[in-house]
Amino acid sequence: MKDNDGINKGLSVIYIYVASAIVVWTIVLGASLIWDMHSTKKTTEELAKKEARVHFNKDQAFRFWGSKHGGVYVPATKDTPPNPNLSHVPERDIKTPSGRQLTLMNPTA
Repeated sequence: MKDNDGINKGLSVIYIYVASAIVVWTIVLGASLIWDMHSTKKTTEELAKKEARVHFNKDQAFRFWGSKHGGVYVPATKDTPPNPNLSHVPERDIKTPSGRQLTLMNPTA
């Protein structure tokens, strides 16, 4: 009977070690998952901020270019009607040689 008790105690110790190893491994994997999710979120936010800055700087560059040149002529349509605030500009509305009607747009609009 003592042999069975010794074997049972040995198996109990092995079960405890295996269960402990499983718990520790699960904690390590969970911590790794949480760290990875945090890093991914942080990287995604940084990328989004950089992308937003790039688009903002591009828009600023186009606006600066347009204002430096006094505006941009676009086809006069219902979506882009002549700007009443630019009525003092002598060539606000022009016609191309082919007959296309263009209107001056404020680059900040």
